[in-house]
Amino acid sequence: MVPDALSITGELVANALRASERLETIKVHVGLGAGEVVLGVWDGCAARPAPRRVELSLETLDLREENFDDNGGWGLSIVDALAVRSWVEETRPRGKWVCAALKAVGAC
Repeated sequence: MVPDALSITGELVANALRASERLETIKVHVGLGAGEVVLGVWDGCAARPAPRRVELSLETLDLREENFDDNGGWGLSIVDALAVRSWVEETRPRGKWVCAALKAVGAC
């Protein structure tokens, strides 16, 4: 579960950074819910994330050097593939939390 949580959090943070203005704060939340680990990232942008539906396969990944920075758009598909559920919560006066939940495994 930890590798999945790290991947999800990394994708959500990358999206929040991309959506934010320079020097704007983003917030990261990790918490325990009823049988799940909740991950969330807040940014001040009002626009909802727009998932680009892509087939997750090595064949659809263009690894040519000239396309190194053109392989984006996978983030929310990765989050949806790893999470039990994901959602967006708008905040006032601006911004949103983009969240995902993983099934909690084991106990301390």
